[in-house]
Amino acid sequence: PGYYGKSCTDACHLNPCENEAQCHRKPSSSHGYVCDCGDNHFGQYCQHRSDHQCPRGWWGSPTCGPCDCDTDKGFDPNCNKTSGHCHCKEFHYHPRGSDTCLPCDCYPVGSFSRSCDAETGQCQCRPGVIGRQCNACDNPFAEVTNSGCEVIYDGCPKTITQGIWWPRTKFNLCGGILPQRLCRWVHLDSSSFESPPLDGTAQIGHTPSSVQVQPSDTVM
Repeated sequence: PGYYGKSCTDACHLNPCENEAQCHRKPSSSHGYVCDCGDNHFGQYCQHRSDHQCPRGWWGSPTCGPCDCDTDKGFDPNCNKTSGHCHCKEFHYHPRGSDTCLPCDCYPVGSFSRSCDAETGQCQCRPGVIGRQCNACDNPFAEVTNSGCEVIYDGCPKTITQGIWWPRTKFNLCGGILPQRLCRWVHLDSSSFESPPLDGTAQIGHTPSSVQVQPSDTVM
């Protein structure tokens, strides 16, 4: 449920909810989605105006009850005024089978907005940008920019590896790097980078098959 037509269009993309209500995917519901009515409307499509309004954090009619949404797990304290259904906070997503909402954490340079898919967490990437958070490029010599992925010809591109951002740096020899800084080797034969181990054992040295390097931020 929740998908319609030959192309299996997501029901929420068809905007079935009325009165500016927000549609949220919910595979366990009869229609595969629910409409978050807000404070002034109720009904499956939020088509009815509510004369009796529950305060924020409460739901029901004619008697109001607490929403009981777990904010420590990323849920919004306010729930659906008709069903009591809890939904994620803004800029969070709810993986299928999980009881927790996770932050989208979209990379602002590589994505169009801070919002992501309500179930997969996939951010809306700019052209050529990949990754759930839109923080990577297919080409190892390209970096993410406001216009998409851009190839860097005179140095190593800014990129993220093992959770660490390496800044864009012009080509240089590893021997000239300060001892407090790590570097990456550029393998010209395989068109790839070799990052140093990040467990404190990294040493600056020379590799015959590699000729150029990029320093990272200072390791404290």
